[in-house]
Amino acid sequence: MEIPQLGFGTFLAKDPAKLKAALHYVIEECGIRSLDCAWAYYNQDVVGETLKEIFAAGKIKREDLFITSKLWCTHHRPDLVEFDLKQILEQLQLDYIDLWLMHFPIALESRTDNEFIPKDANGKVIHEQIDMLDTYKAMEECMKKGMTRHIGVSNFSIEQLERVWFNCEIKPYANQVECHVYKQHHPLIQYCESHNIFLMAHTTIGHPPLKGYRGCMLIEDPDVVSVAKEVGKTPAQVCIKYLIQMSPKVVAIPMSMNPTNIKLNYDMNFTLNESQMNKLKSLDKFYTFKYHPYIFGVDVLGLGFNVWG
Repeated sequence: MEIPQLGFGTFLAKDPAKLKAALHYVIEECGIRSLDCAWAYYNQDVVGETLKEIFAAGKIKREDLFITSKLWCTHHRPDLVEFDLKQILEQLQLDYIDLWLMHFPIALESRTDNEFIPKDANGKVIHEQIDMLDTYKAMEECMKKGMTRHIGVSNFSIEQLERVWFNCEIKPYANQVECHVYKQHHPLIQYCESHNIFLMAHTTIGHPPLKGYRGCMLIEDPDVVSVAKEVGKTPAQVCIKYLIQMSPKVVAIPMSMNPTNIKLNYDMNFTLNESQMNKLKSLDKFYTFKYHPYIFGVDVLGLGFNVWG
């Protein structure tokens, strides 16, 4: 099964009851077959419980779904890589996942507890010197064992992708990055297209309520709103449609707990014309809503950022 071009994101889904209800609605009512999860989201147990309920109902089977999860930064040491995936499978109550991504190209202090970002007594993030190639090669071994159908990366630049591409046996299936109308990643998309890599777009409608470089939320941008009115859709729908219309290799992962918004997010039965696509393309400023240096203390991509204040 190839990854569908539309998926459901579980990041920041902290309310178990709301997440469970959303998952039932997304899968059973909206027909979405791709879920994006991660060890670091601390909610995979809820996802696993919900999947068990859905499978027990008998209408949807495990092989009908494409499930992605991610290796966390405290598990980059090669001997901990399989530990990470075993935890993921246990939490999701699955025998395998479809795609396993290295969450970031950066290693933090190796831990086997639930510590998210290890810090020293002064509050400084504790990094560990582990080559991401060694981590990726350990992921390859897990794939060979049948624990995951595919492996890939997340938050990688072209240069970082190149290191993996030329030095590892199994080519990355996907690279998940922040990608939206304000940060369109055209060079990265072109690279992924030429190397048969899917670009998975998170933060598809920006990060409400954070404002972008034009002093408003992405879904309130005048040009986005203008296009939405022209096609009779919501600004969020236009933002999502723009991504998946850019390239068949772009996968959009919108996220919402609101049933109305969920339904709209997956109503993509319309097309943006050339003029509308060009108008949205002109809004690209490589603008970042999720500023990882605030988390890790370093510029993860090594590219610099145009970032919200």
